[in-house]
Amino acid sequence: MLRPILNNDVLTLVLVSIVGLLAIVSLLNVKRFSSYLSILINSTYLSTYSKDVKLFDRFNFLLFIAFTLSISVLLAVLNYKFGFIQNVEWFDILIGVVLFFGLKIVIELILGKLLESYQFFKYVLFRKLSYNFFLIFLIVPLSGLFLYNGALPNNVIYYGIILLLTLYVFMYFIVIRFYLDVVKQYLFYFILYLCALEIAPCLILYKFVL
Repeated sequence: MLRPILNNDVLTLVLVSIVGLLAIVSLLNVKRFSSYLSILINSTYLSTYSKDVKLFDRFNFLLFIAFTLSISVLLAVLNYKFGFIQNVEWFDILIGVVLFFGLKIVIELILGKLLESYQFFKYVLFRKLSYNFFLIFLIVPLSGLFLYNGALPNNVIYYGIILLLTLYVFMYFIVIRFYLDVVKQYLFYFILYLCALEIAPCLILYKFVL
């Protein structure tokens, strides 16, 4: 059986690039980045920058790049540790991550068009992406810890992943709570949306990996 491929030098360069991207984002818009850092404790950032929704302005585009890079590094390290997929390189994982999240965003926007609720879907997607991108600040240190500590017990890795998933679920519920009245009004459609665009892609990915 072939062992999963892990190139520490490449992943180190990617992690440094992610930190560099975050530094560039902070320098390009100091005020916005400072507001963004407090997104978990107050809604100032979302209330300010969701007024003129631009899903992929320069700020969000750079965060999207950093996000997909960080996810790909984490998955590469986990794949090396646990051997989910054999003989796969980091770049292959990166392409998969970009396609997964990119197609998911496109499908949600198309759905918004079909349901004649495009602007509403853009608002929701902006909030979701804003919270998702914040995971970078946890993914990068976790990836570094997993990558450079070869003797790290598996339990520590499990706890780190559980922490990451818990934060993701917590932030998702924050988004739902903000639109709770709409969710209650269209509960059936929300359940369909949740199953089709949130749960199903994750299950498909899980089945593909395992």
